[in-house]
Amino acid sequence: MSTSPAPVELVPFRIRRTKAIGPRDDVLVYIAYCPDGKLSALQRLCIASYHAEGYRIVLVVNSGADDHDLDPGPSPAVIEIIRENIGFDFGGWGHAARLIADLGVARTVSFANDSVVGPLPGDGNSGLRATVDEVDGEAVFMTESVQIRPHGQSYFFAFKKGAIDKGALQFMAASRYFGSTRRVVINEELTLADRLREHGISVGVAFPCEEAIRHAINPVFFFWDYLVSTGFPFVKASLVPDGRIAIDAPELAAVIGPQFHAALRSHLSQRPAHAPVQFDAVQPGGDR
Repeated sequence: MSTSPAPVELVPFRIRRTKAIGPRDDVLVYIAYCPDGKLSALQRLCIASYHAEGYRIVLVVNSGADDHDLDPGPSPAVIEIIRENIGFDFGGWGHAARLIADLGVARTVSFANDSVVGPLPGDGNSGLRATVDEVDGEAVFMTESVQIRPHGQSYFFAFKKGAIDKGALQFMAASRYFGSTRRVVINEELTLADRLREHGISVGVAFPCEEAIRHAINPVFFFWDYLVSTGFPFVKASLVPDGRIAIDAPELAAVIGPQFHAALRSHLSQRPAHAPVQFDAVQPGGDR
């Protein structure tokens, strides 16, 4: 299988905790961006929610702090990696895939970031692992978008054993470091599903949204309430700073619950607002 060569590992990191991975494990590699090296209350709740679903957590802290000896705080993670925030989510996922030799032993390996609240309701009853199992595909994305080009969205995706055996983890290990989120999206997220298919790995989508496809808009932003009504267990945290819903909107509080709602409010108050990534006039693959 031909993939881009993995970057030479020059990123400072520290492994704080490590346990073996077994063939019955459903592993989740979770990226948390922590400007001060500490997990926020929202990140801790999301990690706890994944753990309640039965995932064995690999926590990758993309830290903005210079001190990699910092303790990010308590978590149920079986493996914990503290690294500089270089390459954003795909940079951290790729780093973990290169470091963890027995990752491919697992029954499934999923990848998630802290851009979503969930899995909801947070008590282990979202059925996320069962949803992944039921989708017809060796690689499973929660949603798909046709903005720029058809692609699986990367806030959560999973590789079943069939994908792992066909080398899917090598695609993650070959993730390259880019200096902007725009270039990461263009070069990694927008192409991942197609690259998997090209190498014989079938791809499935757990929560298709025909209206979003028809109008070529992002389903998790414009149809978030519809998706939740169908059992979708996530809400994008950026709905609030992007102005799509107010933090005090009753419908938001009702969907994510009081604990997640309070944690989201605190999390957003500690983060500077960023303008949405713009892709106008971008040719897919133009930054490759």
